[in-house]
Amino acid sequence: MVKLSNETKVRHMYRNSTDKRVIHSAEALYNAVLELMDEKEFDKIGIKEVCEKAGIGRATFYRNFDYVDDILRFATNQHFEQLHEATCNMAPDIDTSAEIKIFFDFWVARGDLLNALYKAHRWQIFGEMFFAASQIKMQEKLERFGLNEVQYVYFHNSIQLSISTTLHTWLERNRKESSDDLVKLFELPFEMFAKMKS
Repeated sequence: MVKLSNETKVRHMYRNSTDKRVIHSAEALYNAVLELMDEKEFDKIGIKEVCEKAGIGRATFYRNFDYVDDILRFATNQHFEQLHEATCNMAPDIDTSAEIKIFFDFWVARGDLLNALYKAHRWQIFGEMFFAASQIKMQEKLERFGLNEVQYVYFHNSIQLSISTTLHTWLERNRKESSDDLVKLFELPFEMFAKMKS
């Protein structure tokens, strides 16, 4: 069995994330950030104006967050938790293409968050959380192949980066493709590589 390192844990810069009041405040702050991003660059958005737009006091903000970035981090984490809840009861032997389809369906439906991360130049937030979220699931799927630790790390990184890059390219292209298209485009390089080898 491949052991997960502590380095894969994602550092959160917010507190009390399961408290309903925190979630309500965070959602209001997130919506305020999205509105402000229509008016200016993310890096020029300050905590004071986010709080004013959200109708939330700065003391409430600082009780739960340290930076404006943390609002995007919080929203991304909430979405990954929703994805986990939606997929945790899936059969362990589910077809990989079907599982990838569920993943792309989920994120295409939440394109506004991905677009906010892209526009804010904070795509690494998605990458970090996806890496951490996919570790356990990927390990469970690959145990039957008997990969050693080095093989597992390379395989996991390759797949994770390929999926992340597919979504990033989708955003660069103004979200033109459907989730079905994304599944096919994600699988295309692997199919082409297999043909090149044969």
